[in-house]
Amino acid sequence: MRLDDSTPGLLLFDDQPGGLRIVPLLFVAVGLIGAIASIGAGIRAEVGPLTALIGAVGSIAAVVVGIGVWRATPATRVRFDLRRRQLQVFRSRHADNGLASDFDAVDDIVVAQDRDIDGDPVFRLSLQLRDGRAIPLSLHWRADREAHDVIAQRLRRACRDVVSNE
Repeated sequence: MRLDDSTPGLLLFDDQPGGLRIVPLLFVAVGLIGAIASIGAGIRAEVGPLTALIGAVGSIAAVVVGIGVWRATPATRVRFDLRRRQLQVFRSRHADNGLASDFDAVDDIVVAQDRDIDGDPVFRLSLQLRDGRAIPLSLHWRADREAHDVIAQRLRRACRDVVSNE
C-alpha cells in the first residue's frame, strides 16, 4: 500500500500485496531453472530423454501456475486527478474496474475496521460517498492501523486543498 504524489496535480494510490506477488515469482523462477536444468541434463545425456522431458514439462507447469496466480492476485490503483477533481478506481480481475467519480461525491476517506479470524482488528481504506455508499480503496485487510491513518490523512489533505483553492 503506497501513495505516490510525485506528479503535480495527481495522486496515485497503489495496493498490491507484496507477499501474494512474491510466491508466484518463486514458482516462475524455480520452474524456469528446472526446465533449463532438465533440458540441459537431457542434452548432455546425464538422464534419459523421457526423464528430461518429464522434468521439463513439470517445470513448465510450475511456470504456468506461477503466472496464473500472479494474474489472479487482486491489485488496486486509485488515480486522484486533483486538477480535474476526479478519481478513478482500477482493479485487476474485478467487475468494478474503471469506476469513476468526482470529488463532490466523496464525503470522506475513512479507515474501515473489521476483525480477522482470530478476532484481531484489521483495517482498509474506503471512500465514503455522500449517498452513504462506501468504496473500498483496497481489497485487502491489514493489521497496520497507523499506516492507514497516515495515507488517509494525506488523501484528505490533498482533496481539501483542491476544494479550498476554488
